[in-house]
Amino acid sequence: MFKRYLQYLPRQISAEQAIDIATSEVPGQVVDVELDTENGLLVWVIDIITPQGVKYEVDVGANTGNIFWQRSIVLPLGNWSSYQGETIFH
Repeated sequence: MFKRYLQYLPRQISAEQAIDIATSEVPGQVVDVELDTENGLLVWVIDIITPQGVKYEVDVGANTGNIFWQRSIVLPLGNWSSYQGETIFH
């Protein structure tokens, strides 16, 4: 319920800027962008699929533009929409 109100919170970094920041760190195809909170901080959560078939979730601070966290999940080749795999924390 709280998530629907996140769009109204002030932020310095737009979704487009967050995508640019995330893809400069993890090149690939952006498949999802979501505004969320992590440990009380407002973040853009950017999901990226690399050409090697690895899904990354990159958290970009909505006020600072800093990358707070990135996680990767190995995807079965050619099956990006319904992935299952081992989560690897960086």
